[in-house]
Amino acid sequence: MDNKVRLQKPNPLATANTLSRLLFWWLNPLFKVGYKRKLEEEDMFNVLYEDSSCKLRTDLESSWNMEKSEYSKPRLLRALWRCYGKGWILLGIPLVFEETMKVAQPLLMSRLILYFSTGSHVTLTEAYLCAFGISACALLSGMVHHQTYFLTQRWGWRKKVACCSMIYKKALRLSNAALLKTTTGQIVNLMSNDVNRFDLGFQFIHYLWIGPVEAIVISVILWGELGPSCLAGLGFMVFLFPVQSAMGKLFSKFRSETAHRTDERVRTMSEIISAMRVIKMYTWEEPFGKLVTKQRRREVQKIAKAVTCQGLNLAFSFISVRVISLLAFVTYSLLGNPITASKVFTAIALYNVLQFTLLKFVPLAVQFLSEVLIAIDRIQNFLLLDEVRHQSIPDAPEKSQDGCPSSNVRKEPQNMEGFSNKAFISHLHDEDDKALQLKPSGKALPDINDEHHMLEKGSSLDVIPSVEASNLSAKWDESKEVQTITNVNFKVKDGQLLTIVGSVGSGKSSLLSVLLGELPTSSGEVKVDGTVSYAAQQSWVFSGTVRQNVVFGHPYEHVRYWKVIDCCGLSKDLESMPNGDLTLVGDRGITLSGGQKARINLARAVYRDADIYLLDDPLSAVDAKVGRLIFERCIQGILKDKVRILVTHQLQYLINSDQILIMDEGRQLAVGTYPELLEKGFAFSDLIHAVKKDDDQSVLPSQRLLRRQSSIRSGVHEALETIEDEPADGTAPEEQDEDRFEGSVSMKVYWDYLTAGFGKLGLVLSLVLNVVYQGSYVFTDWWLAHWAAKEEEYINIRTPNVSQNISDKGTAAPTVDTNFYLYVFTGVTVAVVVLSTVRTLFMFYNCIMASHNLHNTMFHAIIRTPILFFDTNPVGRILNRFSKDMGQLDEQLPWQFVEFVQYTLLTVGVVIIVGVVNPWVFIPVVPLLLIFLYLRQYFLATSRDVKRLEATTRSPVFSHLSATLQGLSTIRALAADKIVQQEFDAHQDLHSEAWFLFLTTTRWLAIRLDLLTAAFVTSVTFCSVLAANSLDGGLVGLTVSYSIIMTVFFQWTVRLSTEVETMMTSAERVLEYTKLDPEVEPETRVDPPTGWPQHGSIALQNASFSYSKGGPEVLKDLTETIAAQEKVGIVGRTGAGKSSLMHMLLRMAEIEGSIRIDGVDISTIGLFDLRSQISVIPQDPVLFSGSLRKNLDPFDQYTDSELWSALEQVQLKPVVGELSMALEAELAECGTNFSVGQRQLVCLARALLRRTKILIIDEATANVDPRTDELIQQVIRSRFEHCTVLTIAHRLNTVIDSGRIMVIADGRIAEFGEPYQLLESGDSGQFGRLVAELGVTEAARMRSVARQCFHRKHAEPETMDTRL
Repeated sequence: MDNKVRLQKPNPLATANTLSRLLFWWLNPLFKVGYKRKLEEEDMFNVLYEDSSCKLRTDLESSWNMEKSEYSKPRLLRALWRCYGKGWILLGIPLVFEETMKVAQPLLMSRLILYFSTGSHVTLTEAYLCAFGISACALLSGMVHHQTYFLTQRWGWRKKVACCSMIYKKALRLSNAALLKTTTGQIVNLMSNDVNRFDLGFQFIHYLWIGPVEAIVISVILWGELGPSCLAGLGFMVFLFPVQSAMGKLFSKFRSETAHRTDERVRTMSEIISAMRVIKMYTWEEPFGKLVTKQRRREVQKIAKAVTCQGLNLAFSFISVRVISLLAFVTYSLLGNPITASKVFTAIALYNVLQFTLLKFVPLAVQFLSEVLIAIDRIQNFLLLDEVRHQSIPDAPEKSQDGCPSSNVRKEPQNMEGFSNKAFISHLHDEDDKALQLKPSGKALPDINDEHHMLEKGSSLDVIPSVEASNLSAKWDESKEVQTITNVNFKVKDGQLLTIVGSVGSGKSSLLSVLLGELPTSSGEVKVDGTVSYAAQQSWVFSGTVRQNVVFGHPYEHVRYWKVIDCCGLSKDLESMPNGDLTLVGDRGITLSGGQKARINLARAVYRDADIYLLDDPLSAVDAKVGRLIFERCIQGILKDKVRILVTHQLQYLINSDQILIMDEGRQLAVGTYPELLEKGFAFSDLIHAVKKDDDQSVLPSQRLLRRQSSIRSGVHEALETIEDEPADGTAPEEQDEDRFEGSVSMKVYWDYLTAGFGKLGLVLSLVLNVVYQGSYVFTDWWLAHWAAKEEEYINIRTPNVSQNISDKGTAAPTVDTNFYLYVFTGVTVAVVVLSTVRTLFMFYNCIMASHNLHNTMFHAIIRTPILFFDTNPVGRILNRFSKDMGQLDEQLPWQFVEFVQYTLLTVGVVIIVGVVNPWVFIPVVPLLLIFLYLRQYFLATSRDVKRLEATTRSPVFSHLSATLQGLSTIRALAADKIVQQEFDAHQDLHSEAWFLFLTTTRWLAIRLDLLTAAFVTSVTFCSVLAANSLDGGLVGLTVSYSIIMTVFFQWTVRLSTEVETMMTSAERVLEYTKLDPEVEPETRVDPPTGWPQHGSIALQNASFSYSKGGPEVLKDLTETIAAQEKVGIVGRTGAGKSSLMHMLLRMAEIEGSIRIDGVDISTIGLFDLRSQISVIPQDPVLFSGSLRKNLDPFDQYTDSELWSALEQVQLKPVVGELSMALEAELAECGTNFSVGQRQLVCLARALLRRTKILIIDEATANVDPRTDELIQQVIRSRFEHCTVLTIAHRLNTVIDSGRIMVIADGRIAEFGEPYQLLESGDSGQFGRLVAELGVTEAARMRSVARQCFHRKHAEPETMDTRL
């Protein structure tokens, strides 16, 4: 583990004084930097110790462990309450103070309005005091609100971080049975969407008790103002409250159902992104596109139902005050009471307070609480899944003096995704290049890995390393009676080699899983004494340098490291890499060949100084010479004094084994030494004998294989170079940092998002609905003010003095047509209700349709982009767009956008009305508006960068999780649980730094906006008093009540505007992926001839190939012709360009020159037409979750009989027949319920079904036993007899009997001819040198086979012209 760290800025919050904390002044330096330039990760503050992932996980884990020990049915909610409950209770106190200030404002306003009434007893001094009180309440409530809001958000954030860390730690411990019950998609969804419920889930819970108390207080006040008439309005509120609460619960139900469908979609996307190369080769874009579209449609159906509930709730919240006012004042008027400004606007102001508390915050509390409870249940169910029996992570993680690494130091998780240069990095130069890990005191910490390493070494002093199994039986599925392993007995002592052999699916890898503790025993006993190291059958390479992959967090020992590199045959490979062992290998090791990945995987296991080494088929992916080198120098060399258990299909090594264990269908057929098994005469022993026969007669494929295997040992010390397949030829592309936009979100992004739903017409209709609605909304208040003014005028006229004056003038006293005012008020209110409901639902549906369409467009763009994009972008980075970003577009952006539009229009309407009523208000409003515009622009310069940093620092968390799940067995076997957990915590702490800034910067703006709104309220109230002679009570009540509302609305509006803009960064990121450069069109207007290709001839004319435009050419000026039905072997050294030839024929990138198949230039036809006519059997078998039928036939093109026939030919019919649902049996994620060999056979069955004229084989038999290998070769020769077959060879014996051999060197065709003719030139030819390097005996046998094939071919009269 690398101790290289970089000091960061200490978090200024830790040392800020009270005033600085209150006003968030400590953020000012950051805003200055953000205003001048783009913020980088280096500008972020260290996460505080109490907010660190390690600390929070430790606290919650302690509570969770107590919960599990005290209750038979543990509840995560109780554990959360035990850990964080006390702090949350205290947050209710400032909320009570805030609501008290809000209730006091209408009461002060009522007194102020009375000052403007004729005959009022309110003095000017009292009026100014009321104005001052209203302003002070606005200021104090804002100050309290933002501190409380920040603390509440921080409280939820801490729970989110703690749960994420616990989810990850649980994922490290999941048993294989538990892994079958969950998927990568579900775990990603838990950590990307479910935990986000904590951000909002507890913000409004206190209002569940504050709301009813406040309702009682306000009801008493309203009774004093309106009498019994107030009950009409309150009755509607009481009716609406349970309706909104029910809507909130229904919304949560639909969100829960949506979460399951999101799990399914994200899991599918994870598989698709990981297997994109195979999908493009098989032209499976269309079926997978339909699958994802179907899953997305089902997901959106639930989202639409949830949105309907949310939209209705929001609409009710918007119009509730209008309906309440209608019912209250209509009742008040019908009872014969006059409408006065004081009563109207005091009641409206109180109803507004109650609306926000009871009809907005309480339903939100119910909705968010329901959502968070569902999320907690989902997380709880995951945390209760079965674990492996051995545990390498202690319950209480190792801590420094503070409990966790210091917050003053942060490891550097940049430049690499997944396992990056923090936890798994080795020293980048030499063993003396050690960086200091600092604590607050500045002292150096001891390296925890040194201690761990010493423990490993010390463990062997206590016991004699050995592995023993007695009557061992085990099974993966506890519900089934069939055992995976049955009655196995063996014992391996220190310094011994046990080799396990058997056919595909015989239980070899499962036996190693038992030894690792991954597969629980059902009977018998297994003893493993000593530390264990493990090399998995499926090579795992994480994103990082070669050295990081090998050292894997252990101390870098220079001599040992290079000794391991040499004995694993990696020296030559590193010489060819641009930066040697510091070369960055891409996500999932995609820039490496299968052989290179296998050897790095092996080197990682060997580098760990363990007592016992479990090696699961490490020799299959390498050629014979390299395999011999590894066996001699590594397994029998550097590890000779260790306990070694080797699973292999390479039978030539059995003679060197101390013991041999033969497996068949999970049973132990025999165990013993090589001579003992020869005497017993088992089937494989006959094959071993066959290699000893030096028969020069016609050689069968199996005999050729076994003779080659027997002779390999004679040339061990002659091997100096490797002959296996190359990496993605040329310099491996370095993994790119995730792009991050600069500046404001462009209007083009808003336009594209808003028109992605119902189009331009929908956008226009939305604008019209909003303007008409807002006009109607404001008109109701103006009409009430006008009505009250007329009523007061009438009351004043009816007074004795005024009546006498009117009589003297002979003028009739005016009357108020109450019915007219009631009808207009009622009609407009009904219009507001209808418009609010329609426009809210319309805008919600527009946002959801935009999200739906953008997802489909992004997926279509992703699946059509060149393969280079997937080579340079980790899975987690791409998956982040489909999980987190799409989650924000689905869930958060719609309601935030709708509310933003609502409150923006309301705020603009308030300012206009207040200014029209009292023009003097415009004098202070203009400078306040200018200050606001500058403040917002100043804030957004930093806020946008903070939000984008939050998004880009989130991707490594998911990449690390994805990489961990891929290499889970390796991580656990190498006891690297603690290392990867620390790595995850470091990634999460980096993301927390960005999230912390997001929370605090929004509060920085909010507190300043409240100062502006308080200034606005002060301006309105004092200007009203100053202009008392020109204003009546109704207009004063309208303006002051609106200004009070502004203290909430304006704050909410600006907060929503910033959150909408930051949320639009998700839309920006999604839109970025919708515009990826595509491959050429899958179909073109130029259709190939009917039945093309009929023969399968391939003609290359000056063909060159590069993986990217302007990149280095990996194949150069190839000119050659391959005849129809010809069998061609393709060989060459590492990096020569063999695999690139396959990519060129499939046009994985565009080519220069000409390639013609049956005379048709492949550059003129569509990719679908081309790739669908070429079958590929890849080296790494890829299966997808779903039915076996869909894996074989995603287009539903073949009948059951054809599928069964294909399975029978590859010897899988008995295996599939035993499955409960046969062809409809569901495969686990990535097909993990099949062995690697069985998965390879499924890939072969796919090729059999396609019946194309061209077949490309990329070492398809690497993971199968010799008998199955022989079977596959026979099937290929018989079923593809009339096809052109190109075999990319890692083992020369598989192509020595080919019609011709193509030798590729440095991207050019060095030789092309019949094997015998090429060998006739001796060692002067390229092919001759490759064969000579196999050793004298093996080279002689190869020459003999080539000679026999040549004479047999040319001795037979040709019955047809096979050359075109």
